Amino acid sequence: MNRKVNAPSREITGTTNEKLFKIMTFHETRLGRIEEYLGTMEKALMGLDEERLSGMEENFNVTFDSIQNLTNKINALGEKSNTTDKQLKKLVGKGSSTTKLAVLGEQLRLLAEKVEKIQETYEENNEDADTSGEEEQEVSVAEN
Repeated sequence: MNRKVNAPSREITGTTNEKLFKIMTFHETRLGRIEEYLGTMEKALMGLDEERLSGMEENFNVTFDSIQNLTNKINALGEKSNTTDKQLKKLVGKGSSTTKLAVLGEQLRLLAEKVEKIQETYEENNEDADTSGEEEQEVSVAEN
């Protein structure tokens, strides 16, 4: 837009008022075209913003749902952990010390397995959430 145009100059004929009126009309037409162009650009930019916002909102909703699901799972696992702790306390109170150690060792092994399973499901959930977010981003990039 900042190019210099060496257009041939024209001489405007008529009285002073007629010359001023022609100049004014020329500039009104030019400004009208510029205003129309800027209006179309503004509409295009607003459309892009709305598309980006809706895409971001969808990503936010997916992320929020994933976090909510993980929170629910953690709460459920916490409740199970509390019941397991109570059972361990009951078991530790019975039998000889050798039996107590054997029971504790077995309980620790079972607990370690549960922790590994929890970590695996947590990692799977994170991978699912990550891949769904990437797919949505790829779709939005392809649409643009």
